[in-house]
Amino acid sequence: MKRKLSLLSLAVLCVLSTQALALPAYTSQVQQLPSSIFAPGLGMGSAAVTSTVYSATAGGYIYAYEIKNATVNFSWFSVGLVPGVTINSVGFDTGVNDPASWLVVGAPAISVDALFNIPVGPNKNSSVLWFTSPFGPIENIGALGGFSGKGYNFSQGEILTPNIPEPATLALLGAGLLALRKKRQN
Repeated sequence: MKRKLSLLSLAVLCVLSTQALALPAYTSQVQQLPSSIFAPGLGMGSAAVTSTVYSATAGGYIYAYEIKNATVNFSWFSVGLVPGVTINSVGFDTGVNDPASWLVVGAPAISVDALFNIPVGPNKNSSVLWFTSPFGPIENIGALGGFSGKGYNFSQGEILTPNIPEPATLALLGAGLLALRKKRQN
């Protein structure tokens, strides 16, 4: 039994350690919401969350987040996803305040959530958390939560998240590609 627990612990450690990766290679910054203030929805406390989207060298987009200037302790961060969005990989730059986990939640994905062993609070910023997706950015809701001496705190604010193109946009793109193909054949 002890051996099984040791192997299980090692497996969990390996899974979590594979997430501690530097931001993937990118060609340019696409969009940024610098220091979006997450305001209290329940309890008290706020924090600034920077969300930046990069064009990935390997294709698609890299979504990066950093939590700063929290006025209370937050141990949970969630990025809400539009239904149908694909997340290819997740990771975080290690060293500042690493999450205990940074995972895609749901199948199909409904959010990407981080849990911190050491809460992000006053004088503690988070590591840069990131994930990749083939879909371009829109503004959506993110959330922070955690306990302090005065109870539970929940704050939310605007961040950049992936979006699935509207059917009309896809139809126009498809029509354009067909027109280009037909023109090449002539």
